[in-house]
Amino acid sequence: MKFNVLPKNSKVLVIGGGISGLSYSYYLAKLRPDVGITLLEASKRCGGYINSSVYKNNSRQNIVLEKGPRTLRGVSDGTLLIVDTLRQLGNQDIVQYIDKESDANKKYLLAANNQLLQVPNSLSTFFKFLKNPLSKGFLTGILGEYLRPSRKDISDESAFEFFSRRFGNKHVPGNILSAIYHGIYADDIKKLSAQRVARVMYDMEREHGSLIKAVFRKNKTEGLHPDLVNYMKAFNLDENDLMALSKKLKKVPIIGLKGGLQLFPSILRNALQQLPNVQIHINKRVSRLLYSEGKFEYTTVDGIKESDFDFTRFNINPSEMSEIVADPSISKGLELVKSNTIILVNIYIPNKDIIKPYHGFGYLVPLTTPNPDMLLGVIFDSVIEHNFKPLFSIGNAPDNNNIISNTKLTAMVGGHHLSDSDLPGMSNSTFITNKLKQLLSSHLNVHESTFNDAYWEVTVVDNCLPKFHVGYNTWLNNTSSSIKQLYEDRVSLGGMAFSAGPGVPDVVMNAFTEALHISKQSTQLKIES
Repeated sequence: MKFNVLPKNSKVLVIGGGISGLSYSYYLAKLRPDVGITLLEASKRCGGYINSSVYKNNSRQNIVLEKGPRTLRGVSDGTLLIVDTLRQLGNQDIVQYIDKESDANKKYLLAANNQLLQVPNSLSTFFKFLKNPLSKGFLTGILGEYLRPSRKDISDESAFEFFSRRFGNKHVPGNILSAIYHGIYADDIKKLSAQRVARVMYDMEREHGSLIKAVFRKNKTEGLHPDLVNYMKAFNLDENDLMALSKKLKKVPIIGLKGGLQLFPSILRNALQQLPNVQIHINKRVSRLLYSEGKFEYTTVDGIKESDFDFTRFNINPSEMSEIVADPSISKGLELVKSNTIILVNIYIPNKDIIKPYHGFGYLVPLTTPNPDMLLGVIFDSVIEHNFKPLFSIGNAPDNNNIISNTKLTAMVGGHHLSDSDLPGMSNSTFITNKLKQLLSSHLNVHESTFNDAYWEVTVVDNCLPKFHVGYNTWLNNTSSSIKQLYEDRVSLGGMAFSAGPGVPDVVMNAFTEALHISKQSTQLKIES
């Protein structure tokens, strides 16, 4: 018999306390106050890849250091869900945005001559961009795209192969697009699945035969996304209010939180701790999960056991799941998806703005740029923070003409470049800081001595981003089906590997839709699809 809805007073086990596990627990607890929820997090903190730490400088000021994602895309439906959730919890004042004309909305690429090249945002920067070798094939690729035949074979291919076909050359994906995929996935565009990481454009070609044709034929939709309609119905929210927020967010490119993005998981955790039906346990890594006659039992590495759970939600990466799923064939399948490790280096330089000529969001490194030091990109945190404005209040907006008095950067190193043999050396703080001093002084045209007074923090974010290999969607469908069959549909799969994408909005949207699906609300509402 197919398991559809949680019976009254059910017990739910949530494995993983990152943003996926926290948001799933929060929405399920709100939808079903009768359900008992036990959340287990393996590490000493909740939040997962979202990690904002605080450093006190010599003036005893709190300096936020982001060791994971720091911003959200305004146009994402999941961002609307996040912002409205914060609003419902009384925390709307921490939501900030960056407008389109802001310095922080400028992006740069690292060219082969170690100089930063601005991604065009005006006519003058466009002509300057065309003079650089990184632009090779861009103009002809765009102009001829609508004439190129579409691929009849619907099987997957790499994102590099897909864009090479559509642009008629390998220069555009190798130069511009490879840098973007470095920033999002920390991975090689030549190995990433087009169906997964270029899903919208892949579907545009399937439906219209061309990306350009699809853009001109696309019907503009004014209403809320079906998932947001379900959110509105489930929590009895005002449609006009949500629509107004949606329109507001779609006008801004970047959203952030005052005090760091980790405030969102922290706020969710605090809200959950106020609920009598929710228990959160940290430092509890699950070593085994047993299932028999409709009930789950978990065992942690320190020997703690608890049983009689009616449903389990997974929020961990596939390799971690493989260690606790009882079926050997499913465990082997889960092991097929590896994850990238990123080394994040936070740099704070007091009393100097060393990036004044390049104020922007930061820069990314294309595959074609010589890169023996495995740099993926650098984020200009001090510029981003300086340009933030409060989303919900008109007054108290910062004066962007003020001088930026300090420099704060985050360098992203490793990802697909990093092998197991590289990790010990690259994660050595002295080694990597010396490397980055040389690199950054060259890229930013400053002397190495500029970094003498800098504060450095090196963080190894182990196995944080799934490798979305070619054929990923087939793997996902087969693996999800096998897991649900093993546990008789009494499971939900979330996190970056099982959501529509790896971004925080994708993961939170997955958490809501999955919580809604298993709650009684899904039988009482007309669910949109």
